[in-house]
Amino acid sequence: MLSPDEQRQFDDLEFGIKRSIRYHNHRRLFFDRLDKCIKIFSLVTGSGAFATAVASHQGLTVMFAALVAILSAINLVVAPSQAAQLHEELASRFAELECQIKRASAVNSERLNVFIADRLAIESDEPPALRVLDTICHNELCRALGYKDFYKVDPVQSFFANIIDLWPWRMKRQT
Repeated sequence: MLSPDEQRQFDDLEFGIKRSIRYHNHRRLFFDRLDKCIKIFSLVTGSGAFATAVASHQGLTVMFAALVAILSAINLVVAPSQAAQLHEELASRFAELECQIKRASAVNSERLNVFIADRLAIESDEPPALRVLDTICHNELCRALGYKDFYKVDPVQSFFANIIDLWPWRMKRQT
């Protein structure tokens, strides 16, 4: 049997795991889309460079070749396919932990500490979190579970949430 404080910890643990699954699925989808876009634009600009080189349009050839180089550099530095794979793995590990919690017949203090330690072990493998995106995932989960604990995220923050944390200190709890 859990004390009221331990029950709160358990509830926070379950909510945090569900939010982490959402967060990593958002990140995986973002990086999957970015990878596909870079490949499509690389194909188009590479084809354009070839076509303009054959047609002797030197200015366009240089422009298309530069775009191919820029897209290749972005792909090399950001490595979206590897990032998508990492976030898929992290979401899967959090989902497995959620399954273990649901399978546990009775949770006592010792078992709660094991679950918390397992969560911390997964979190130690995470890249730094984007706080605005994490807050968006918090709001989505609250909406899905019927909770009323929302934070205000403005549209510009939402638009850039997968890229950069814009003004995370401006997010305030809605009343």
